[in-house]
Amino acid sequence: MVSWIFQKVRKTLQMKPLLLWGIRLLAGLLVWLAAIGFWTVPAVAFALNLVLSGSVALIFLRAYQGTFPEVCDLFSPFRLEQLPHLVGGMAWMSLWVFLWTLIPVAGLVLGPVKLYTYRLTPYILMTRPDVKATEAIQVSARETKGYRGKMFLADLLIYGSWALVLLLLLGLAQIRFLHVPFCVLLALAAVLGAALTPLVAGLAQAGFYDEIQHCLADPAYSARYAPPAPPAYIPPAAGQQPQGSAGANVQYCPICGQAAPKSARFCNNCGTKLDGSTL
Repeated sequence: MVSWIFQKVRKTLQMKPLLLWGIRLLAGLLVWLAAIGFWTVPAVAFALNLVLSGSVALIFLRAYQGTFPEVCDLFSPFRLEQLPHLVGGMAWMSLWVFLWTLIPVAGLVLGPVKLYTYRLTPYILMTRPDVKATEAIQVSARETKGYRGKMFLADLLIYGSWALVLLLLLGLAQIRFLHVPFCVLLALAAVLGAALTPLVAGLAQAGFYDEIQHCLADPAYSARYAPPAPPAYIPPAAGQQPQGSAGANVQYCPICGQAAPKSARFCNNCGTKLDGSTL
């Protein structure tokens, strides 16, 4: 599933990367301005952050599904009938993640685990208004069962690859005669990574929600994630040899049909003795 999602994310980014990056940047800027403008009322800034997080999640989901949104879609949750539902559900999720992290020692593990458990909450709140705000995390917990490890692997590949590139460039920058060019490359990699990794991670997260919904609706849908099976080998009939460049100095394994020199005692492919017995 992870490789399938990454393939679709790559195709999505090839179409309109600047639009998605601009919307993501605008959302971050609005959150930053809200934190400054409402520094005396942090609850308002927190609520705006939750709303914008939900709208960005929906935008990424639509982009993953092939429908590219507009900038105005960033403000679509600011409707009277949807705003309390979204803010309440997101705040309820944040509260429970915070409570799990308060558990001594175990909270260091349970907190991140619950982040993946409740990861589908914003998509559920934005696409399924029939689900109550306080029940969205329960629905997310059920639907992420069996997929949390894959979601963690996807995040590890995205952020781990970026960190690995930075560490490699940082190490090369320590070489005296390579210091200047690799410092420049390090700065470029840091800026590009900071701009692209949240975008890729957001699309991958939306991809998991979309693929999980397909799998829940049709269990046979997950068959597309399996690698194609190799064609089954049909051994030649007794007394026949496979078609090919057969010669006087060539013999064929009676089990797998692999060609071998006349002097060979064993098949290099399956290890069968060429007199018909097996090891």
